Amino acid sequence: DTSFSTITTFGEDVHKIKLLSNGKFYVATGEYVFATQTSTIAELRRYNSNGSIDSSFTTVSYNNSVNDIDIQSDEKIIVVGTFTTVSGATQNRVVRLNTNGTKDTTFNLGTGPNYHVYKVIVGPSDEILIGGGFGQYNGAPNWGIKMLNPNGTENAFFNPGHGLPGSVYSLM
Repeated sequence: DTSFSTITTFGEDVHKIKLLSNGKFYVATGEYVFATQTSTIAELRRYNSNGSIDSSFTTVSYNNSVNDIDIQSDEKIIVVGTFTTVSGATQNRVVRLNTNGTKDTTFNLGTGPNYHVYKVIVGPSDEILIGGGFGQYNGAPNWGIKMLNPNGTENAFFNPGHGLPGSVYSLM
């Protein structure tokens, strides 16, 4: 397709591509190092259907990998990974972005998971299921799986006990 721009902005790893109904798409990358920088950065970018960068979306930088994303019904973006900062501010491995790419400050995660999150699924009522290698959530034992309410608070009705005996790499 000669009308599609060649995308050359990816670092080492592309962890997720999420296609939207309007033809735009998100690309979540793993960590990489720019030749001019000594730090590791991962990004979430939105592209237009022709492959050009969507300038209406703020490119968000993370200090470590973005592993997965999913979209809520209001088009807000749930991002999970191994990161502990988002655009320089502390944010433990789960963040919600507004449709323009800025951090949604109304998302009430608490301290969140204490280790990597690999997968996220947004359910039909905008509940958020995360899976990963974490052993605690908000300081309490919780191995590998957690359900959150649409606003980021813990879902009290989902109770897998202390969780699973290993890391969760896939959710369906």
